[in-house]
Amino acid sequence: MPDLSSTGIPVKGTNELVTYLAANLLAGNRRINVAHYVGADNSDHSDTLQQAFQEAGGSPRDKVTYFHNKIIDSFRYDHAGYKDGTSNIDARTEYTASALALEVAGTNDAYIVCSGYAQVFQALLNQAGIESWYVTGNIIDPSIPIYNSRHAWNVVNTGEGWTAVDVTWDDSQSGPAGTEFLMVPFDQGRMASRTYDTDSLPANVISGIVPEHMVHENTGLFF
Repeated sequence: MPDLSSTGIPVKGTNELVTYLAANLLAGNRRINVAHYVGADNSDHSDTLQQAFQEAGGSPRDKVTYFHNKIIDSFRYDHAGYKDGTSNIDARTEYTASALALEVAGTNDAYIVCSGYAQVFQALLNQAGIESWYVTGNIIDPSIPIYNSRHAWNVVNTGEGWTAVDVTWDDSQSGPAGTEFLMVPFDQGRMASRTYDTDSLPANVISGIVPEHMVHENTGLFF
């Protein structure tokens, strides 16, 4: 019997095969041994496997929500790095590599800033084949203590149009993952107070995703 706990990912399905496939798919496993579930005989199990894979794959929205919550459960915001000015856009590759390594190892005290949250999220979305982009820009929001500051988040298309996701701001640090910034329209609520850097998306892409009035030149490197 395959050990589902080895993936470290709790999942649900209508049967054990679906649960097993879902856990492996979310863990990013490219080869999955299903012999325990379909047997070693010469019967054609293609229909059974196809139906199980379709259910296990889940919808794009389900995957986006899962990755969003998983990151929030796995990481903590690096307030010290933010305050001393060592966190900037150019450091995003370093943050991504270290954060992904710690996440895979099951560490629950990995510290990253917004660029880390957004880059890890982007890496998982890429792995799942979900159309998305890592974006940077400014926040102009007088409802928070620090505003008109630099930030990084993501834009995602689950097949229902482009929306914004800010994993960082949905991390309460002390409670369950929030949903205020999970797949919301660009002009909705506090997301509407942001600007998008012209260089955070390809020129031939940004005009088809972000409203024109929200696109501005990059004004600095520090978050």
